[in-house]
Amino acid sequence: MFSSSRPTFVDLQIFDSNGQFVRKIGSEGSGAGQFKFPRGLCVDQEGSVVVADRNNDRVSQLTLSGRFVRHLLTKDDGLKAPYAVAIGVAGQLVITESGNNRAAIKVFQI
Repeated sequence: MFSSSRPTFVDLQIFDSNGQFVRKIGSEGSGAGQFKFPRGLCVDQEGSVVVADRNNDRVSQLTLSGRFVRHLLTKDDGLKAPYAVAIGVAGQLVITESGNNRAAIKVFQI
């Protein structure tokens, strides 16, 4: 189980199936493996963790152990304040965005 830490929302916390804390992933910032208000996350078909990093305007890919792999999408791809992320049945990356009186669902092939 994964969770964003509270109250600062700058890292991800991993818990085992009994709800016991295992470790945290990430820290505050805009570098590789760092977050500013991570929101949604999911695990893809290969077992990578995909994180919507809201205030960095990007979606990042990490290993299950927390090692940064790459940014899948950034503001250069038209991403703005991603809130949730999911993997579609055909492997698409589905992102929801919200803020500034708007909401959007975007689908990307990556």
